[in-house]
Amino acid sequence: MSRQIDVVKSGELAVLTCTEKSDGCGWSPVMRAELSRALNTVFADDTITLVVLRGGIAGWPNASPDPAGDFIPHHAAPQLSDLAHRIRGAQKPVVALLAGEIIGGSFALAQAASWRIADPSTRFHCLETSLNSLPAGGGLTLLARRSGAGPALAYALGTRPIGARDGLALGLIEEVERIDGDDAAGLRAALRGRPLRAEPTRALSDRITYLAALEEARATIGTGGGAAIDPRVAHRIVDVVEAALLLPERGSMEFEAVAFEDLIETPSARALRYQARARRSASELGAPNSCAPDLGASNSGAPDGAASPPDNTGSRDVERGAAPVIDVGLWLPADVDIATGGDDRGEGAEGSGIGAERRLTSLGRLAWRLALGGASIRLGAGSQTDLEDLLSVVARAQAQEVSRKSVTEQEGEAAWSRITPVVREVDLAGADWIVSAEPPKGAAGDKCLSRLARVGGDTPRFVLLGGENTQPRETEDGRLAQGWQGLRLGAHIVEITAIDPVAISALRAARFTPVYVAAPHMGGGTIAQRLQAAYILAGERLAIAGADIARIDTVLRKAGFGDGPFRRLDKAGPAARRALFRAAGRTEGILIREWSGAFYAPQTPDRAPNASTDAMTRPAQAGASTRLAPGVGEALDLLREQRPALRLTDGQIIARVVAELADEAVLMLRIGAVNRPSDVDLIMALDCGMRADMGGPMHMADAIGLLTMRNQLRALTGEGARAPDPLWDVLIKNGRKFSDLNGSACGG
Repeated sequence: MSRQIDVVKSGELAVLTCTEKSDGCGWSPVMRAELSRALNTVFADDTITLVVLRGGIAGWPNASPDPAGDFIPHHAAPQLSDLAHRIRGAQKPVVALLAGEIIGGSFALAQAASWRIADPSTRFHCLETSLNSLPAGGGLTLLARRSGAGPALAYALGTRPIGARDGLALGLIEEVERIDGDDAAGLRAALRGRPLRAEPTRALSDRITYLAALEEARATIGTGGGAAIDPRVAHRIVDVVEAALLLPERGSMEFEAVAFEDLIETPSARALRYQARARRSASELGAPNSCAPDLGASNSGAPDGAASPPDNTGSRDVERGAAPVIDVGLWLPADVDIATGGDDRGEGAEGSGIGAERRLTSLGRLAWRLALGGASIRLGAGSQTDLEDLLSVVARAQAQEVSRKSVTEQEGEAAWSRITPVVREVDLAGADWIVSAEPPKGAAGDKCLSRLARVGGDTPRFVLLGGENTQPRETEDGRLAQGWQGLRLGAHIVEITAIDPVAISALRAARFTPVYVAAPHMGGGTIAQRLQAAYILAGERLAIAGADIARIDTVLRKAGFGDGPFRRLDKAGPAARRALFRAAGRTEGILIREWSGAFYAPQTPDRAPNASTDAMTRPAQAGASTRLAPGVGEALDLLREQRPALRLTDGQIIARVVAELADEAVLMLRIGAVNRPSDVDLIMALDCGMRADMGGPMHMADAIGLLTMRNQLRALTGEGARAPDPLWDVLIKNGRKFSDLNGSACGG
């Protein structure tokens, strides 16, 4: 087995190079155990007078986006705080050479070193607070004791990465310099003449400044806007920094560990860590881990109907931090109407099953986002008019983002400059990746794909799907059956039918999260659209059962589902309602069919409803009415006739909605429309407005219990819900949870 801690000795110098086994593992128990053995060796060797810690080729171990895992105790490995304490107490200098992103356990060990030198590319980022936790391993305590409360709180309470120069000013490091010594001899020469020891408690002598920083931090907790840290977490961080002043070093590190353990076990922290792992797992696009239980499924370990993802990687590996795709060809075949994405007619874009466009067609939006991500775009269309319309879509996207200050004018102009209009399919030759909008059905569309295939050769080719097909199309001669793959755009999610590193790299650079899908969706809609439809139908069933519409919306909003189902329907408008259910392959509920107007009476002047179903995920504006529109109550009374009204608690409302969402997800899982349960939860958070600290319906169903959920679904069949999917019975019979189908990347 390859070592993760490589020890090289050269005279009085020992160099410990830390290389994680695979991307995202961070300081795993195995790696911590290896570092412990390496420290034993070099600290016991009296001939060694200087120890250097550095990262491997890909940088220091990085468990992003879930660095809290670095600090979880394991019976077979020392805790990271123990390693930090040993490094901090070493009798010989320990120098940390830093480069790349330093987070989690890597940050803690760096703070334990006696001297820190950062490459100019280094960035420090406290991701733990985004998981409702705090940095542990002793790093926060040691930083506070050396550099003060102000720098420690600036690091831990900040939400943005800190560059090397700013890190130097804060006292996170002692030097910023690129150390080019690749071998031990070169490193020894580069480090000669440097102090190599910083005073570890220098900040403790100025108690007045230290205490003033603590007081200021406590006074400002909860007053900031934007990506504010949970006040409970912020207060615990301030407490840890205070303990660094008041307690001895070991005691303050233990205080930090207890605070971490208290926070990491809260439901919100568990849910956020689960969401973070779900994002990483979806981006890797692999099949579920082979150790997942066999539940009568196919050989791939996925439920029946799911297929292993096609792997187009070949020898092309995508390393962390690899440069994005530099050349993408996008093509709009003739007779595809692109203008409908910019107006409010609704039937155009939504009727085709493409949602979340926000006045953009899918191809234009994809072009803009890819250009923002650094790709060079060749943007073409089958007619000059279509090309002009397509460029107008991109121009509107640029204007919107600049006006919202999502990008600066300079960034917008730079992205626009990377888009080159082309008028012939042959102009896409040589591109790294080719994407065509879905062509019209029939011979004309097939011929278009044939021409693009000849132009592209071996270039990865995808169809941006907008109709009923999600599988690769065949031309008349069948040559493209294996040559094309499909992708669909959501607000933040891109569903993709093949693992291709070129496509994945470009989409990640464009700030999309790719999610692998294997099977056609019923009705041609996205996963998010199917979940939205299930959410609305669950809300309608609650209303007909006797729950007040305003109460349903309020309970679900406060619980973290985003806007309630009826508020979403009002914001979307009638056309988008119909389009959503067509795309999701579901029949509108009886209340929605009978009542086509707004459910709430207007209270304040509001903008006209946008025809995009993405409007359903935006939060309700302040001042929104809670008074029902005239006639809604009467319509409900007619539908409730002959049915006894149920007295439902808030918890019952939430449980019924979770059950119906989970059942829709179980169906998609069984047929292969989703690859993992965690993908569903990720989509609920990114594209359906659900708060990430809820975890998602599959995570919640696991917590409630699958047997309870299935019994709830069986009871709902008496109210018009469909019977629970058969996969519930399989999971319950085998004593399994949804988390067992996620693989090791996601866990429970």
